[in-house]
Amino acid sequence: MNLLIILNFLLMPFESTGEIDFVIDFAFFRVKDTLTCAEVYYEIPYITLTYEEVEEGFVAPIEFFLEVKDGSGKKVVEDRWNTKCIIPSYQDAEKRQMKVVDEMQLFLSPDSYRLYFKVEDLNSGKKGIVNETVDVPSFEEEGLTMSDIELAFSIESTSTKGKFYKNGLKVVPNAAREYNLFRPLLYSYCEIYNLSFPGSFAVKYSIFKKNKKFVKSLPEKIVEKPGESAVEAGAINVVGLRRDDYILKIEVTDLETKHSVQKERNFKITPFRIQPQPELAEYYNMIEYLLSEKDLKFYNSLSDNGKEEYRYHFWKKNDPIPGTEENEFLTEFAEMIKEVDKKFSTPLVKGRDSEMGKIYIKYGPPDEIDRQPLQFPYKAYESWLYYSGGGKQFIFVDLKGVGNYELVYSSVIQEPTRADWQNLIDPSIIQIRR
Repeated sequence: MNLLIILNFLLMPFESTGEIDFVIDFAFFRVKDTLTCAEVYYEIPYITLTYEEVEEGFVAPIEFFLEVKDGSGKKVVEDRWNTKCIIPSYQDAEKRQMKVVDEMQLFLSPDSYRLYFKVEDLNSGKKGIVNETVDVPSFEEEGLTMSDIELAFSIESTSTKGKFYKNGLKVVPNAAREYNLFRPLLYSYCEIYNLSFPGSFAVKYSIFKKNKKFVKSLPEKIVEKPGESAVEAGAINVVGLRRDDYILKIEVTDLETKHSVQKERNFKITPFRIQPQPELAEYYNMIEYLLSEKDLKFYNSLSDNGKEEYRYHFWKKNDPIPGTEENEFLTEFAEMIKEVDKKFSTPLVKGRDSEMGKIYIKYGPPDEIDRQPLQFPYKAYESWLYYSGGGKQFIFVDLKGVGNYELVYSSVIQEPTRADWQNLIDPSIIQIRR
């Protein structure tokens, strides 16, 4: 028996950078001539978007931009389009774990490409970007071969050639390749090429851990060949698998030629909710210190389950090294809170709840501090200067004379400035205007 092993070039999907949390995945299929069909799947959790209330529920308008350049740097694809994520209610979206799920098809010659994909939330102006290299394979070789394996949320027969239609099936892609108790069925789709016709072929599904240790397999099934090409779609219940990374292997054997080919696809079993380490749990729940006013309003509108899901995506998005158990951003945030409590606590207020503490948490230590005691007619104040990002200035005044400095002036529009600030400080100390 001759066995051809073809591995996917992607270990796991690409995750975005920036403020919008989304993933992109790929699968490649044969088309006529010398082109390859590159299917691009993307998935945006509803919780990462900002909504406005409308008659039909809540809407988040989204703009997409795609640019693809070939190995020589020549632009071969450029497109921009808009869509809307509409949810009936936050509670319903939480219950159903709603996502924006879509795909696009690119017909490309085999080559190495640079793909730039941008998602912008038009309500908030937040953006997320994937900028990665993608290698598009060729399917011109003779002999038995297979497409990539597409992992899916669902696969069902259909005669309607709408979104996600493929060869008589509606295949809804799972771009993140994540499954859990909420999504226990691992659906897969692939295509088989260059079968000898007529006759039959055998298909075997197996699951391995990432270290190649065997986990489970399904009984081999025999399929009558419909022609020189065939579609193979299946579903495996993975509810009994523990949280870990796994590999799905599909092996096809042409029973007439005895030639075999196999493909592999990585996937994850994830818990429905991820809890932080016990010593960080308190700080994990304190994201209101890091959110903008608009994001905080949205966060406070969620139920307890919705807030838990929001926190999960927030910390995941800000994890600088996502492949490790530790979330370094969360660890640094916890240390920052401890430092702020030590620096700014008074008998009346804890440091983290003081206005100085909140600015320190959000923007870090200032580059320059000007402290002045009470000088009639003005009370004692502190001016904080930040040099980066065009410069920022915050001025705090001990209004009650008890050592609790309150924010009266901010050059950052998103932070509050008191309407009567010119009566509380000498205007000449303003170095950066709003």
